[in-house]
Amino acid sequence: MSDSALRNDALPALFRAADRLSVSGQQSAVWRNGTYLGLLVIAAIGGVIDVTVRKGTLNLGGVLSVASFLGALLLGLQTANKQPERQWYQGRAVAESVKSLAWCYAVGGEPFPLSGDETADRVLADRLHRILNELRELDLPPVPNGSQVTPQMRALRSAPLEDRRRSYLADRVDDQRKWYTRKASSNRMSGNAWAGAAAVASAAGLILGLFRMAAILDVDLLGVLGTVGAAANSWIQFRQHRTLSTSYAVAAQDLGLVYDSASASQLEDDWAHFVSDAEEAISREHTMWLARRRRVKE
Repeated sequence: MSDSALRNDALPALFRAADRLSVSGQQSAVWRNGTYLGLLVIAAIGGVIDVTVRKGTLNLGGVLSVASFLGALLLGLQTANKQPERQWYQGRAVAESVKSLAWCYAVGGEPFPLSGDETADRVLADRLHRILNELRELDLPPVPNGSQVTPQMRALRSAPLEDRRRSYLADRVDDQRKWYTRKASSNRMSGNAWAGAAAVASAAGLILGLFRMAAILDVDLLGVLGTVGAAANSWIQFRQHRTLSTSYAVAAQDLGLVYDSASASQLEDDWAHFVSDAEEAISREHTMWLARRRRVKE
């Protein structure tokens, strides 16, 4: 990343606040969903434990199951009240919208003409106000240095066209393309791993079911394996690994085409239009991601 890049701490304060809210919501949602599914698996394990204490009056397996179900119930109620997934999705939507506007402003893309910074500043302020007014119910955290037009944004905006072009292509378009490429690969591997876990649980359940049917095995682990398989599939649904792997790979290819279409001979007007088209390509995946998340939640 070059010295002229707009790092996260050089973006508007609204981006940094929304980004922190989204990251916090994501971490909370992932932890809560993972813990909830884990507790259900533990409860199923408790169902096959037959160890008693206090002269046979207290079954430890039952205690484990009750404690796990109670924890899952409380966690579910807490999640319903705090709605961390809503913070994750809406915070990310705000952050990405603001980031796109900041880059357009900084490199002279539409709708921020270089002919008059006062006009561009007003347009940017108006766009940010619109975003904020639509999501006033979000509990945005405070951030130090609350400037919406940072010195780094102004410095890049005042640079020659060639410098702005170089920074935008390398630090926005190509950086985003690399991010999509990494995420497509990691989601593919994670999806395969969890699908494998679900398949192993199903295969083990089939084998043990046959053993039990033939009266070879007297321990009933079918409920545990069924719960493990269901939990693995629920986790795949929640994380959407396969869908994200495909969509991120397509987005990476799309941005590769955008990068290759940039011309060194572009004038300011052509460049402003190019930036607008590039941001539309970037925001397309974010819009689709948000729509998929909302459908899964519903």
